[in-house]
Amino acid sequence: MASLSFCVEQQVKAGALTLEEANKILETQQMFAKQFANIKNISAEAAQRQADKKVINNAQENIVKKKRQAALQTIATYNAEKNMNKNERGLYEGLKSLLAKDAMRAGVSNVDYRGNAILGEFHRMFAKGMEGMRVKNAGWTQDVELIRNVAREAYGTKTGNARAAKIAKEWSEVSEYARIRFNRAGGNIPRLKDWGMPQHHDPIKVNKAAKTLKLESIDNRSAWKQYITPLLNRNRTFNEAGVPMNDQEFDEMLDIVFDTVRTNGATDLIKEPGKFRGRSSVANRHQDHRILAFNTADDWLNYQDTFGSQDLYHTMTDHLNMMSREIAQMEILGPNPDATFRLLKDKIAIKSGFKSQMQETYIDSLWNVVSGKADAAQNVRMADISSGTRHLLVSAQLGGATLSAASDVAFTSITARYNGFSATRTIQRQMSLMNPNNAEDRLLAVQMGLTADAWVSRAHGANRFVEISGAGLTAKISDRLLRASLLSSWTDAGRKAFGMEFMAYISKQSKFADTLNELDRPLREAFEGYGITPDDYKILRTTETINHKGVEFFSIENFMNRADLDINKKVDLSTKIQEMILTETDFAVPVPDAKVRVITTAGAKRGTILGEIARNVGLFKSFPITIITTHLMRGVRQTTLEKKARYLGALAVSTTLFGALALQAKDLQKGKTPRNMKTADFWQAAFIQGGGAGIFGDFLYSGLKGKNRFGQSIPESMMGPVYGLGKDTINLAVSIMEPSSVPKEAARYLGKYTPFNNLWYARLAFERTMGDFLKTVTDPNAKGTFKRQIKKTKTEYENTFWLEPGAFFK
Repeated sequence: MASLSFCVEQQVKAGALTLEEANKILETQQMFAKQFANIKNISAEAAQRQADKKVINNAQENIVKKKRQAALQTIATYNAEKNMNKNERGLYEGLKSLLAKDAMRAGVSNVDYRGNAILGEFHRMFAKGMEGMRVKNAGWTQDVELIRNVAREAYGTKTGNARAAKIAKEWSEVSEYARIRFNRAGGNIPRLKDWGMPQHHDPIKVNKAAKTLKLESIDNRSAWKQYITPLLNRNRTFNEAGVPMNDQEFDEMLDIVFDTVRTNGATDLIKEPGKFRGRSSVANRHQDHRILAFNTADDWLNYQDTFGSQDLYHTMTDHLNMMSREIAQMEILGPNPDATFRLLKDKIAIKSGFKSQMQETYIDSLWNVVSGKADAAQNVRMADISSGTRHLLVSAQLGGATLSAASDVAFTSITARYNGFSATRTIQRQMSLMNPNNAEDRLLAVQMGLTADAWVSRAHGANRFVEISGAGLTAKISDRLLRASLLSSWTDAGRKAFGMEFMAYISKQSKFADTLNELDRPLREAFEGYGITPDDYKILRTTETINHKGVEFFSIENFMNRADLDINKKVDLSTKIQEMILTETDFAVPVPDAKVRVITTAGAKRGTILGEIARNVGLFKSFPITIITTHLMRGVRQTTLEKKARYLGALAVSTTLFGALALQAKDLQKGKTPRNMKTADFWQAAFIQGGGAGIFGDFLYSGLKGKNRFGQSIPESMMGPVYGLGKDTINLAVSIMEPSSVPKEAARYLGKYTPFNNLWYARLAFERTMGDFLKTVTDPNAKGTFKRQIKKTKTEYENTFWLEPGAFFK
């Protein structure tokens, strides 16, 4: 049999290979030969034969993989261009509808909500495990030992904890499903039998390795390598030939990992030691991210405690979130979604052109958001400090947001009626789901695929009002504030209630409607708007429903368990249903989507000047922007003038009424009597409050009269609370120059920025006791200040106090 070297030489002579390609093949062959030579009891000739075989097998596998990926890329590009072209509002709107939701239902899937739907499927499969490991009691408790035992069980260590073993089995199943779906979309993650948990490396911790380990006589690289080496199983750390690495290969591999983590760069390694693969193709990610094989579960846990994340639950859920986003990109735009996006952009430029540079910048920013590029941190420390500051402001200023969220009832009612089902039953179910003793129904909602956002996100409720991320101390404080204020539970219950009623509505309609055309018009239009065809409906309606407390629900789980359908059909159709329900849920209980985040992040990375300025200025502005991109756009884009007037009229009236309720509730919790509702000013304020301004309206509307309740002017309000915090901090520092003013400034500062100080049901007690006490002892003219407060309220709002400022310190 001819050697590989001879065959390569003949291929070069025949012109089938270039000299460069031939040299690369021979270099790889020699690398494999050296690696096989490390195996005991193998001759040099045998090692050479093994190397030849490995090179040939790799070449064949790469050909098959590349052909498959090329075919999937071609199909995805064709479908994406076809869907972009059929948008009635033009190519630009067509491309936007492929990336994020279209208020008027473009009839095609988009990357943003495909990711949400896939995540909902992951949460459905992992629901019981998540319920057991999530934070509870308003964020104050979590079964940390259970989570650590789950990690041990996932690595094959028997803990004797049956619950941990069951959750670990769920985790193994959902992570394996994620891997398979990723590969089905064009990825190439090999199955690793002993893989237990995703690995998380904190670049800040790694960059301080020597100090952390008290090995300051050596550099960070050496300290990190010295720490991690004994934790790793060398017998399971393989080179390209599939045999354990020798010392040199192992050392080079650790250098690559260290540099990747240290720079917070690409997290995946490539096949050739010492080089990075890069991020051009999503399909090629994750092939080696599990290269670090730890000896035991406790070794992995020790590493996470020292250089990773101690929040193991979020390490798991973050992995599922990342996988869902990347799978969505590939399913919509192919294995190389970046290339598809650029191609579609070029098509627009050639055929119709962008109307302005702003349009092109916007579409690039939208892609940065949906692809996750905007979530990456360029400067981790800057990103963490900025995020921590925003979390601090949330914990100090968002305690009354639950009262603003009363307008959700209006949005839920409008969206329920728009889709054809009962708004009353939806609100009733929301109230039921808020019952602390109704854990059964909340678990059922997650098992229906409605996502477990409140079980995952830090400060979940705050995400409606502000662009925040992170899991540090300030994130935990803001998360606890929002749970304590009931905003998180209100938001979560509203979203689950809407999704469950939608599932019940589908089940009810499918009982009597044999075809899509026989459905009630709102549901038929919803199905058509989300790409569900008459043939799809015939399949869906024959799925066995589930009965819970006397109510029939359409079941994603039963649909996925059907034996009469192939896996591709089941995945495609169940995903469409979840996309429809989750998208409409975001109308019912508005939360920011990718289009909103383009504005509040500028599509820029965390830890960049532009990215952090945008996030800081956008603080508390997400909600009104969300209302504009959802309900206002849906109303404006109705097909007839009558429909526009009906939708927008219902929106204006209902939200204004609930805005009035919110205003009165806010005044009552501040110790004020209800406002005079017979003035134009009151209804203007109610319109702004209920129509989506919410928290931002507190800053802006009062600013129309000169200063808002935080003492800011309109420009200062537009700059956002982070600017206000900076200004107040400087003023406090300057006050040191005049010692007599320090106590007063310090008291004002603490009253404004102390976490939990404006929790709506405790705010009045705090202000009339501690707040007024501090003012009294630090401000010689405190009584005059109290009188001016009372007078201002009477003059501007025509109401008084039922518990006046300074009432206990006269």
